[in-house]
Amino acid sequence: MTDASPPNRPRALWVTSEPPDHQRGGGAVRQAHLIDALADRAEVDLLLVGDLADHELRVRLRSTVALPAPPPRPPESVFARRVRDLWRVAVARLPSEAADRAGERRLLSGALDGRRGHRYDVVHVEHLGLAGLAGAARAAAAVGGRVSIDVQNVPSLMAAHARRLAPGGRQRLLWAGEEAAARRFQRNLLHSFDVVCCVSADDAAALAAGRTVVVPNGVDVSRFEGAAARPLPEEPRLVFTGTLDYLPNVDAAVWFATSVLPEVRAAVPAATLEVVGRSPTAEVRALARLPGVTVRADVADVTPHLAAARVAVVPVRIGSGSRLKALEAMAARRPVVGHPVGLEGLAIEAGTHALVADDVAGTAAAVTKLLTDDALARRLAASGRDLVERLYRWERIGAVFADALIATPAGT
Repeated sequence: MTDASPPNRPRALWVTSEPPDHQRGGGAVRQAHLIDALADRAEVDLLLVGDLADHELRVRLRSTVALPAPPPRPPESVFARRVRDLWRVAVARLPSEAADRAGERRLLSGALDGRRGHRYDVVHVEHLGLAGLAGAARAAAAVGGRVSIDVQNVPSLMAAHARRLAPGGRQRLLWAGEEAAARRFQRNLLHSFDVVCCVSADDAAALAAGRTVVVPNGVDVSRFEGAAARPLPEEPRLVFTGTLDYLPNVDAAVWFATSVLPEVRAAVPAATLEVVGRSPTAEVRALARLPGVTVRADVADVTPHLAAARVAVVPVRIGSGSRLKALEAMAARRPVVGHPVGLEGLAIEAGTHALVADDVAGTAAAVTKLLTDDALARRLAASGRDLVERLYRWERIGAVFADALIATPAGT
């Protein structure tokens, strides 16, 4: 690899512990589309842990350096995990976001040291758990170059949600410690970056990190054109999509399947739920034993499942930012029912773009209404699709991101 770049094209280095990918979920999709936007304006090198499987993205990059992932932590007992969590919060004072990425952070730090002198105009770090790389990123940047970070989830907000939902005193105490550790981590490390990108205005307020730029989540509307063109099914099928080993999604799937769905089926006995996504935990897989529930693990594409659904549910009760699953359902022209947390960070008006409820009875009633009221279901589906077309196309959002990293001189 040479350091030659076309004249007047800035050079950028993207650093991540999660392989970006247009076809996967969550943060992988966000990264892929933001890299596309950055590559329109700069020569982009990618430094990642893991393999880059997205060939469409690979051709947009100047170079790719993939580091082998560290070995997974060996299985541990519940007692050992509790001891480790208590030590992490009480002694190390680290949020799980930082502790879980420690191995990747060490690998990337060493690789960044090897890139000193490359004089990047932008060094961008993805995920708050890698915020400790700020110094190494600065060393790889040119004099006057910009160092940025994208905070996809704010761990202090997520811990606060989990604390309120915790069933026992020990769990509430542990989540309170997690929240405090996360606030310290955010406060102590984010000031080292010239630009902090986050997903919503609420996230920006929680981070209070100087120059914060809101870069919402978006959706590739064209990917869902086929689903959007299909009439709304009459069959009372519900769908929940997401990465199924991620705590907020596990909580959402279990809560909806065990508490809400029985109420829905009491009113609409034929109602069914598909739980669709990557890497389901044993707890999520066990939901398939419940009446009316099917778990679809590691599907290549969620689009057919959205197209077959009458209603998409977003019962996420823990989180920050916004949910890609809500945007994808609306892009597929499917009506959405969600928890306020699951739909926060989006310009959704309750009753216009989606139905919103925060308890079992209200959620079940909203779902039942959409299963039985064709006019309401079609109206919400149409208004949701209009919303994403107007505000949440990746092309629009990517331009905001690229402007934040490149257009304005560092330090302003």
